[in-house]
Amino acid sequence: MGRAMLLTLVVVMGVVSASANECVQCKACTGNEVATTCPDGYDECYTSTLDDGTIQKGCATPACEDSCPSESSRSLQLDDPKFNIILCYKCCSGSGCNGNGAGLAAPAGLLLLLTPLIAGVLSR
Repeated sequence: MGRAMLLTLVVVMGVVSASANECVQCKACTGNEVATTCPDGYDECYTSTLDDGTIQKGCATPACEDSCPSESSRSLQLDDPKFNIILCYKCCSGSGCNGNGAGLAAPAGLLLLLTPLIAGVLSR
């Protein structure tokens, strides 16, 4: 049974690492969005907060950098309400990392939970 479990874990980890990056993508996030596949080259995710409180999330390139200034440096104001200032921009890597309750993406978590069951079936 030990060999079957090891083989299953190797296969599961291969499937998880070979999958495309997924990020929550929304312009006015409500908290109910699900992660979707990012285009090639977008290996990170971001979450930004605008000055009006709007949360935006999406896919980002590896050049993504966090930018969350302190309260004292947020003095720029625009009179035109059509423009919103990004107050905070956070980057993360890992599929689904910018989701609600970020952690393992659903497919990866499901595969890891099923590993003992698969191993038991293979060992019979």
